Amino acid sequence: RVFLYISSYPLGGAALGPNCQGPHGFVSIVEVPVMNPAAATVSKYFLDPGTELGNYLGFMFRACHDISVFVDVDRAAAACLTEGQLWDISDPAHPEFLWRYDNPNINPANVDLFHSASFSWDGKRVAFGDESGGGGAARCIDPNDNQGRIWFVDAATGTELTSFKIPRSETTTCTMHNFNFVPQKHGQYTLVSSAYTGGTTIVD
Repeated sequence: RVFLYISSYPLGGAALGPNCQGPHGFVSIVEVPVMNPAAATVSKYFLDPGTELGNYLGFMFRACHDISVFVDVDRAAAACLTEGQLWDISDPAHPEFLWRYDNPNINPANVDLFHSASFSWDGKRVAFGDESGGGGAARCIDPNDNQGRIWFVDAATGTELTSFKIPRSETTTCTMHNFNFVPQKHGQYTLVSSAYTGGTTIVD
């Protein structure tokens, strides 16, 4: 079997179809038998009731943008509208909410929203990225502010460890967008990130 976690994100009128009405609040789990994919079934995983209902550009919804899965440790990290979440996926058909990372800097009123999540190669760290400005604004003008950062969190507890933003000022479209940890023989944590016109950055 293969399980697909579909993180529907009903942002904007064009995205609100008959089966995707706000405030939404669930992830579609598609279970696919490998030898008979036509027999796939769909079920709903409802987000934890404490998941914040966001108001973003006039649309009210509760949803996650990206979900990263680390099968070896039975965990999934979800970048939801205003918070990061960690799920236990020991039973992949029935994820279990473990904790939320609620960062007050991620404020939809400022067009801040979590976009991506990534595990370190050993599963001990989770990085959540704030796509401040919705990917269309200049959020790297001040390297020292708290918009458009990657936030590093302890995977066991959800405790914030530190954050990173490119140390150079960029005046056009820029925010920490997609990223991933790269395994290193020396065991240190190395992350590679893209930042739109801010370029590509390798972070220790």
